[in-house]
Amino acid sequence: ANSFPRELLWIPSSLDYENCEKSSCVPALFLQCANARYTVLYFHSNGEDIGLSYAFAAGLRRILEVHVLLVEYPGYGICPGKPSEDSLRSVAELSFRFVAEVLAIPGEDIIIMGRSLGASLAIGLAQRVLCHGLVLIAPFL
Repeated sequence: ANSFPRELLWIPSSLDYENCEKSSCVPALFLQCANARYTVLYFHSNGEDIGLSYAFAAGLRRILEVHVLLVEYPGYGICPGKPSEDSLRSVAELSFRFVAEVLAIPGEDIIIMGRSLGASLAIGLAQRVLCHGLVLIAPFL
């Protein structure tokens, strides 16, 4: 948890930072880019966690000049809980709400991106929310 100073954050399932417990929070990495307009909400593959996805996200930030939010799945890395279709879908929706409501980034400035297993989460989320675009990398369909 000390590996990513100033980039690791915990997203409470209620989005209420005043009344939350770590066991009901989802870890995420938020990589900011000065003067970026767009935010990429990135869902990683099954064989990695947000730590292993960091180099890819840092490349996105540097080359595309975007903010990047990498969100962890229950049971992966340092995230509490157990992985299931429902828990992963809940994390996807929570992370979008965090970007839209807490960071106050409008949907038209959010790009949803997923790799492999994360592509299925990205597709499902993009069907339910307003976003700027959808990017799939090696989709698991």
